[in-house]
Amino acid sequence: MNIIFNAILLTLVFVITSREVSAYLDPGTGSFIFQLIVGALLGGIFTIKIYFKKIKLFFVKLFTKKNNDQRK
Repeated sequence: MNIIFNAILLTLVFVITSREVSAYLDPGTGSFIFQLIVGALLGGIFTIKIYFKKIKLFFVKLFTKKNNDQRK
């Protein structure tokens, strides 16, 4: 816990005391970020597709219990 606090404190010190920095992002950086976003979205969709029956069954049970409780 103490290590995490020290790392956060050190990061804040560097951010607060930093001077102007000249940085260069090459054109490939935007393409790389785009690929990461598309890959994450497609991975999430594929994961949902794999577990769709379990997710659907969970919600059916969830709403079925609520309906049965309201009828009593």
